This record gives sequence, C-alpha cells and structure tokens, in this order.
Amino acid sequence: MRWRLGWLLLGMTMLLSGCPHVGTGPGGSQIVADWPKLGAAPNVAAEGSRDAAVIIGIESYLVVPGVPGAGANAKDWYSFFIDGLRIPVDHVHWVRDRQAVREEILKQVAAAAGELGAGGKIWFVFIAHGAPSKDGKDGMLVGADAQQTADSLYARSVGTSEIVQAIDKAPVAVAIIDACFSGQTSSGKAIASGLQPLVVMRDTASLGKVTMLSAGASDQFAGPLPGSNRPAFSYLVLGALRGWAADGEGNVTAQAAIDYAKKALDVLPTGRTQTPSIAGADPAMVLVHQAREAGPVLSDAVKSETAVAGDDALAADPDVPDVSKLDVPRGLDADSSSVELFAAATRSEHDAEASACDRVAAWERLAARASVLNAESVLKFAGARREQWFKVATAARKRQEAMVIACAAGKSDEHCPKRGWSLTPINPDQCPTVGWTSSGFKGSLK
Repeated sequence: MRWRLGWLLLGMTMLLSGCPHVGTGPGGSQIVADWPKLGAAPNVAAEGSRDAAVIIGIESYLVVPGVPGAGANAKDWYSFFIDGLRIPVDHVHWVRDRQAVREEILKQVAAAAGELGAGGKIWFVFIAHGAPSKDGKDGMLVGADAQQTADSLYARSVGTSEIVQAIDKAPVAVAIIDACFSGQTSSGKAIASGLQPLVVMRDTASLGKVTMLSAGASDQFAGPLPGSNRPAFSYLVLGALRGWAADGEGNVTAQAAIDYAKKALDVLPTGRTQTPSIAGADPAMVLVHQAREAGPVLSDAVKSETAVAGDDALAADPDVPDVSKLDVPRGLDADSSSVELFAAATRSEHDAEASACDRVAAWERLAARASVLNAESVLKFAGARREQWFKVATAARKRQEAMVIACAAGKSDEHCPKRGWSLTPINPDQCPTVGWTSSGFKGSLK
C-alpha cells in the first residue's frame, strides 16, 4: 500500500511541478519529486547464478527516429542483472544501438537460451520501437537497420512470436517489452507509412511458458517519463523489481510489477494514454525476492513552474483559481481512495477540455469521501476548492445567457451558437456544465 500512495502523491506533485525537489520526510526518509537513479547495485536476493539475460536497447537507429533514453535504461537493467541478481557476466547479452539488427538479436537470444542452469530463468528486455506485422497478427521488434518503409520494417524486424519460440525452451521465461506495436515513435508519429494496424493480439496460450510484460495496447505508443527522456515502462518495471512494488516480505511478482507501472502511468501527467499489460504463463510468479529498495515517497507538494495546456485561457478570468498553486491537504495519504480522488480532481484542473462543472464534481467526490472518513482537513480543502469552481461555473453561465440574448437580438456574431441551440434552464441546486472558457463558447450546454 505504501508504494501505491507514494506514486499517487508523486504523480500529483509531478503534475504541479516542473522542477526537482528534495526534502526530508518522517524518520529522515527522502522526499523526492525527481526520478531516482537506478544504476546502483540493488538490495535484492542474488538468485541469478543459473539465469541468462538479453537486453536490447536501441537509442540510435540507422534511419528510423531513435528512442531517447533507451541506452540509459538498458544500462540500468544490465546493472540490475549483474550487480543485483548476480547473473554471470558472460550470460548477460547487451545489444546496443546499431548492433541490434535482426540477425544479432536472434543470435544473442539463442546463446542465452543455451546458457541456463537447471531451473534457470531467461530474461528478455527490449527497449526500442515496435510495429505491427504485415498481416497485423503479430508484433514486430524493429531492428536498428530498418528503413522508413513498411516492407523494410517487416523484413528487418523480429517477430515477438520468434522471441517466444526461442525462449519458451527455458524452464522460466520473462519478456519485458518497452515498445508498443502501433508503429509509432515516443512522440506519437508513425515510424513508416503504410503499416498494417495490429488487429489481433497474441493470446495467452501461444506464449507457452513465457510471461510477457508489455508497455501498452496496440493502438498506443510507449512514451517517456514526464520531465525526462527515459522510456517510462522499462524504467518503472525496473524500479518495481528493485523493491518499489515489493510486498511485506520483499517479494515482487510479475503482476505486482505491471500493476505498479500501470498505476504510475495512469496518475502521472504523461499527456497520453499508455496501459501496460501482462499475459502468458504465470503473472503470479515471484520475479525477485528480498527486494528492499523503497520507492519514491512524497508528502509535500511543490508549486508549478511550468505552463499547463489550457491554463492560459482560464488565467484570463480573474475568478478562476490558480491551478499552479495547489497544495496537498494534510492527512490525505492516510486513505488510498482519497489520494486517487485528489489525483483525479487535480488532473481535471489541468485538463483544457474539462468544464468548471466537471471540476466541481471532481472535488465534490473527494469531499464526500473525506466526510465519510471524518477527515476534517481534506474535507475543508476539497469543499473550498469546490466552491471556487462553482463560482466560476455560475459566472460562465451568466456570460452564456448574455451571449444568447445578444445573438438572438442580432447584436453579436462572435462565438454565437449554431441555429437551433437553446439554453437549458439551470437548477439552482445543480452545477451547470457550461462548456465555457474565457476564450469563448465551446459546444452546447449539457
């Protein structure tokens, strides 16, 4: 539970802050709003003497746009395998950048599969681009020498089915794929034109003994951590295995690692939808024992020094609350549901498409939860924020009423609604969903 609250609070702080912040928490624990470095030897059980690993990190492609931070993440994974799990150095195969062509990837995977001891585990980590196969039924791991054409991507990439077939011979096989198969870069642009959409995802049965952790859905793209150029998924899963997702005994299961990454990407302000998933043999399998590293824990909120999309229009209205100066109320982290509701309300304040009434509703949900728990500080905070946005909604409603009258009288053409639009009478006890920003009319009333 501690890591869940920690990440939710970290997400809220990253939403409010664009600068690093380090402080001290209870008992001297570090309060961090920056991304922890993962290169140091982790405090985990050294159980990898019979294991082997393959790490593919392609930061620089020959032609295709690169993946910023892939090299740094791959290096941290290498350190984890060597210094943490203590896998023999000659059993850890790190293939970098332009070395990572189709033939070399398959060669190193075959070599690792032949190096396993009795009951050993094979790890496959891929941090680079993905694309759909030609028939749309498989995900392709894009090789470093692929050209920006569909035919080249199909020819110079490695199918996930090929990787599964190669590592399925091992007693235990784990694949971590930090690439989505939409054929998009980390910024959402297409790697090449003419790619077939991925229409069929691999089913669990076809994975055999392989447990596969993937960065996102087939229509998404695997992007970076907010405020960093590090690919988010492989970073978060590595943190999870170092102990950020460990249970009370220091065990980290594959499912716990994916849940950790999923929760973090849901809360953090990434500006995209990225939903990690897990499939295959044994999601409940313990990947790491005695993992003791504490994940990021944050109990202070810092103030924003960055502009947020949509805020400029709102800032022109003097009645609109300053969304860059939102503190975390005392006692919030005592209840995980309250933390999630606070995160949702905070996100709504930074969502350019959210109306004032959407924000009223978000804060009301937190206030209702706080009331049930008798959390006075949280209730007072959420209630006050709700009232501020209610005033904004009411003022926006009045502006719309005046606009409709002016439009009907032919006195103004600016921002006039389309013919047939009508004003729905307001219920004084119900917040109006006005769809209005200070830049003008947006849509019809709900």
